[in-house]
Amino acid sequence: MPAAGSRKGVRRYNPEYIIVHQPSGRASGLSYEVNAAGIALVEKMARDGHDVVTLAAQLGIHHVTFADIRKRQPEVGEAWARGRASLGDEINDILLKQARKGNMTAAIFLAKGRLGWREVGPTDPNAQQSNINITINAPLSDDEWQRMVKVSRND
Repeated sequence: MPAAGSRKGVRRYNPEYIIVHQPSGRASGLSYEVNAAGIALVEKMARDGHDVVTLAAQLGIHHVTFADIRKRQPEVGEAWARGRASLGDEINDILLKQARKGNMTAAIFLAKGRLGWREVGPTDPNAQQSNINITINAPLSDDEWQRMVKVSRND
């Protein structure tokens, strides 16, 4: 089947990675499927840290179409997840080696990213946080200030 139309702005799917299905009797409604070579490419590009938009462009489809394919074709979503997990593990290993050599920046980043540590505030994302509101009024005379704030002295 020939590639998608040659109109300006229309992507041409890459037949090396994409299979196109056109329902019979309909002029529109093309359906895309990622083949085995495309699934391998998805995992490799995810492992190499590429963005979804870049990956979709390599496949010759729009990133929204790629998102739809990931929903329809679980093996594509799994390949993406495996690649991203592999990248995360590699970065984790690099940071851990640096932290063990005394690189405090790597240690802090690793603790925050993998262990959820924070400098301040709750580490539980579901914990409620206090809201503090401070109202600053217009300048007050000494008499107005003393009426507003009762000053007591313990002599």
